[in-house]
Amino acid sequence: MSRWMKGLIILFSSMLYGIVIVLLFIRVRPYMMQKRFLSEKEYKNIIAYSNEEDISDSFYKVGTLLMPSEKTIKADVLMEKNVEYSAASPAFSLDMNHLSSSQVIVSKNLASKCNSDVGEVLKLHSALTDQDKEYEVVGLLPVVYGILSEDFDTRYGIVIVGYDRDLIINNSVSSVVFGDDDFSASENHLEIKDLVRRDDQIAYCDGEIIGAVIKLCMATVVISIFSFALCFIFGSSRLQSRVVFGSNLQQQYGYVLQNYTLMAIVPGMLATVGYASYAALMNCFGLLCALPLLCCIASTGVLSLTYLGLVRRKRR
Repeated sequence: MSRWMKGLIILFSSMLYGIVIVLLFIRVRPYMMQKRFLSEKEYKNIIAYSNEEDISDSFYKVGTLLMPSEKTIKADVLMEKNVEYSAASPAFSLDMNHLSSSQVIVSKNLASKCNSDVGEVLKLHSALTDQDKEYEVVGLLPVVYGILSEDFDTRYGIVIVGYDRDLIINNSVSSVVFGDDDFSASENHLEIKDLVRRDDQIAYCDGEIIGAVIKLCMATVVISIFSFALCFIFGSSRLQSRVVFGSNLQQQYGYVLQNYTLMAIVPGMLATVGYASYAALMNCFGLLCALPLLCCIASTGVLSLTYLGLVRRKRR
């Protein structure tokens, strides 16, 4: 097999791997970002309660829609209460300093979708009052796609608004508090309406990430077989001639390793290392991402050895 043909096969296989990796990145990145946000927090449960107990670092749960000029994006909206907020809050780890009724803090992913930044104006539509109101963006949260349910939607984000009596007057809204290991709902006299566990949210993200790795394994095997088939088409005659002209078994295995196995494995190795590096950076199963490379090596090795065995048998 000529060098330019080897180069073309490696290039084509690398392009296929690149397309697969990009598609998987698009699919799995939000779950990695969500898990990273959740893993950095200290709360264990999000407790929604219906009575009017005012607890430090608690919020009203206000259902609203974020409305940029081009498209409507849903958001989990929390409203401050007249309680204390601290930088040690287990939920957001920032000093709220009591926002005014016309100020908001939004997650970076929502700000990006709405082309908004700190100091700019953002319009919110309240499902409770069915009215629009403009708010000044005074801060940004990390990328997060919602925290008030066990799963989440990548179209969602988080919005924290200052206390506004008009949003809750004559409307029945619940409150939420982020509880750590020492928090007791009964001691705080809460009438629990709903409870979301942080560990369940992380497990949901883990399931999506592992699913992406499994899909990468399947794609790796398919591309390895395809790469091997190209090597077989353009290089099988030389392998057969080596068998015919009596080269020893070691030389035949060396030819197969050089022209079939390595050519199918190298592109998969590069793609897998890239994906694994990003996953490790996000603290999301970096070592598990080595599994697609193992699948690539195993499938290509089996195909190579099987083909060499068939050629030798045919020669006999």
